[in-house]
Amino acid sequence: MKRFGMGAALFILVVIIAWQFLVVTSSGEAISEAEAKKIATDRFNGKIVHFELKDDIYDMTIQLTMGKYYIKIDRFSGDVLDISRGEEEKVQRLSTDEIKRIIQKEQDGKIEDLKMRIKNQVAYYDAVVENSENKVFITLNAASGEIVNKKEEKKTPVKEETTKNLTKEEAVKIALKTVQGKVDDVDLEELNGQLYYFVEIETDDKEADIQINAITGEVKSIEWDD
Repeated sequence: MKRFGMGAALFILVVIIAWQFLVVTSSGEAISEAEAKKIATDRFNGKIVHFELKDDIYDMTIQLTMGKYYIKIDRFSGDVLDISRGEEEKVQRLSTDEIKRIIQKEQDGKIEDLKMRIKNQVAYYDAVVENSENKVFITLNAASGEIVNKKEEKKTPVKEETTKNLTKEEAVKIALKTVQGKVDDVDLEELNGQLYYFVEIETDDKEADIQINAITGEVKSIEWDD
């Protein structure tokens, strides 16, 4: 009789615990479909291509560039129960050699740079082509080879150096026209960023040191030494 009483009490206790568990579980506030989708897209920036509710589990598939991901989310807790990656889908992309051939047909010049990037799950090639006149920036779709953007920049022409220094002989001729005598020495020196010839000429009784602008030929000064 005593054993029967203990068994009955244990049975009742189990029933009470089970009932409490069911009450707590059923009273939990379920998350909506929109909330479940937000949980998934916050983790994966992709497109939901399949969504269903089955046995209180939100089951969805998200499509990304690199393939598909399968996500299971508990309807009541909002917990992510499982994430698995599906078989990776092959994305057809043109090789760099194929892209180079497309660019060379479109634009004269040398390909100075070619890089691939992905934006909004679409792959692109960015190229820089240079020739004697232009620098061209070209963006192509990596799958089709279609040119989606093209921008040209005119190169700034390099100014040719139109001035040149006088030769030593030309500087001597200028000096002798200024002072007649015998040339003793000729030096090319820089003063304040400008080049000058210094020509020493000996006359019968004095020596002249003549400073000549090495570009213009202008006589800047004459100094006499006894």
